[in-house]
Parts: sequence; structure tokens; C-alpha cells
Amino acid sequence: MRSNANVWTPASSRSATPSIWKSLRDGSEILAAQVVDARGLRPDPTLAEQTAFGLVLPTAAADPALGSASCWFMDWRRDNGTAPGDPPSFLYAVPLSDDAVLVEETCLVGRPGLPVDELRRRLDTRLANRGVDPAANLRVERVRFPVQAERSRSEGFAFGARAGLTHPATGYSVAASLEAVDDVVRALVSGRDPAKALWPWNAGLVHSLREVGLSALLQLDPAHAARFFDAFFALPVERQRAYLSRRTDASGTMRTMWELFRTSDPAIRRTLVRAGVRRVSLGRDPGSAG
Repeated sequence: MRSNANVWTPASSRSATPSIWKSLRDGSEILAAQVVDARGLRPDPTLAEQTAFGLVLPTAAADPALGSASCWFMDWRRDNGTAPGDPPSFLYAVPLSDDAVLVEETCLVGRPGLPVDELRRRLDTRLANRGVDPAANLRVERVRFPVQAERSRSEGFAFGARAGLTHPATGYSVAASLEAVDDVVRALVSGRDPAKALWPWNAGLVHSLREVGLSALLQLDPAHAARFFDAFFALPVERQRAYLSRRTDASGTMRTMWELFRTSDPAIRRTLVRAGVRRVSLGRDPGSAG
């Protein structure tokens, strides 16, 4: 999840019993049988991250930026002032209501991600090139969050983004976290290991496969970014959903990755192979934060 709010500040246990003492930021203390650490993640230079800068425009003002489209999921056109060798970013533009549209310049993933000030400059250039003159008092959205969980282990049981439930290709974690809640709660209530409930073997395998995908994105030549996503979104919708949405669908994820490899051009195939080799050499564990 994107929230980075601290729920508790780690402190050592105060007794040998299964109950755990925790100190809160205001100095108060609580006693709990189990602590669930769902604090999210703070930016970290060792972790891949997503960054973005956005403006909320009146619908009429945003029309020139959208052209004939009702929205843009990934607009990779280079009217944002970048050259072919520059780290790429895309325009994400979606209606928020009948009267407002979010236009956002997004760096899908980087280690580190593109600075938000650079994304703001690119968005300003893109909008100017499309005849959009934003007002000075618009709502602003600034985005920067890791798409990987940190390697260090939390004190207590990590959950949500802190446990590695963020999809590295989308930055989404809320739906996967909500889907896992019942299994984790049942494990906690019955005294079973909640980590095993959160990370069955198929979820662990999918996590490892997604790390291969993340490695590919990080190694992708900037000139090939749009072609890579063209190939992905040319796959059948069922294949796309298997990779983007199904945390325990190992066979579906593997089929999607094979189909993408098979249909991509040779330059992108080489990147995918290098990403697989790199993932094997690193041996990163699923759910490494908990």
C-alpha cells in the first residue's frame, strides 16, 4: 500500500510470554499476542521505485492533451522534450469526474526513479506542445514509492507493501493485500504461521517471476520501452490479467511471460534473457521483508 505512516515504533519484548509489548510514538504502550507491520515503505535508493508528477485539469482544458481519446493509460510519445536515449516516461491521463481529468507524467520504474521535478518539467513541456496552458492554482499529485519490499525483516509479521505485495510492474498493492487478509487472519487466530498463509508456494513462484519482469524493465533500453509494452498489450486480455492481477497463478504467469518472449523482437528477447539470468544470480526471496 502507498501509505508510509508509522503504526508503531519497534521495541524489544518486555517478557518471556507470547505477548509482545510495543511502544507507540506518543509514549503509550500496548500488549499484543502478534504485531502486524503494515506501515508501507519509505523511499530507499536500493529499491526500485515508481515516480510521477500530475495535475488535475478541468475537462475542457485537458481536451487538447487527450486528443480524440477519452483517456491514456500509457502515452509514450516524445513531445515531453526527451530524446530517444533519455530514460522514458509516459503520460497517464484519466477522468476523475465529468469536470476533472488527471494528467500525470509517470516513470513506471527506476532505481532510482526519475526525479519528480524532472517529471514536472516533462509534463509542462508535453502540455505546452499540445496547446494546454494550465492555471497556477491546480491540484497537484506527487508520487514516489518503492515497488519492492526491503530485504531487512520487520519485527513482527509484515503485511501489505512492506511484505512485498506491491506488483513491481504496476505499483498496485491494495487489492492483493485485501485478497490475502482472510487467509492471514485465519492463520493468526488458529496459531499457524501467518507467513505461510501469505506466501504459499505458488505465490512465492509468481513473486520470483515478477522479479524477473522487474529486472527486465530496469535493463530495458529506453528506445525499446514503447515496443515492449506494445508487445505486452498485444497479448490476449486473459494473458495480461494473469500477469498483472493473479498473485497465485503461477502457470498463467509463466504462460504470459513465454508468450511475450515468443512474440517480442530479438533485442527485447535478449533483455528478457539477461533479466532471467540476473534473477537467478541474485536469488532474491519472496516476501523478504517478512
